[in-house]
Amino acid sequence: MTNEDRPDDRVPAPPDDGGLPEDPYADVETSELPEWWREAIERFEAADLHPYQPPRFNDGATVPSRVLRLERELDVDLRIFCVDPQEDNEWKLAVDGDVVSELDRQRSPRGFTVFELSGEEFEELVRASVS
Repeated sequence: MTNEDRPDDRVPAPPDDGGLPEDPYADVETSELPEWWREAIERFEAADLHPYQPPRFNDGATVPSRVLRLERELDVDLRIFCVDPQEDNEWKLAVDGDVVSELDRQRSPRGFTVFELSGEEFEELVRASVS
């Protein structure tokens, strides 16, 4: 099992109140995290930002891990995007370039993105759009 294939709950999601420990990675072997996650941690540290937390689904599953796994498994290109976050803030899911769904999301009090569906619901949505 590669780092990219491991479960995506190795670093707990921030609590509902948006609080985070001073160092959410204090008890985590970051070398075991997927490459995309390690690179994001480094970019945030270099920019002197708060500790990086990946976007998550409302059950705590990380979005990038789920997307990468589904792309490999289903041989599709998945994109979650917002055309104009200043204007309409409508987030969409595209599969191989075709928009298949809108996605509700919110920002936690600390600014982390949380999509308003579970990782399983997202997976079902993707699989249904591919079938």
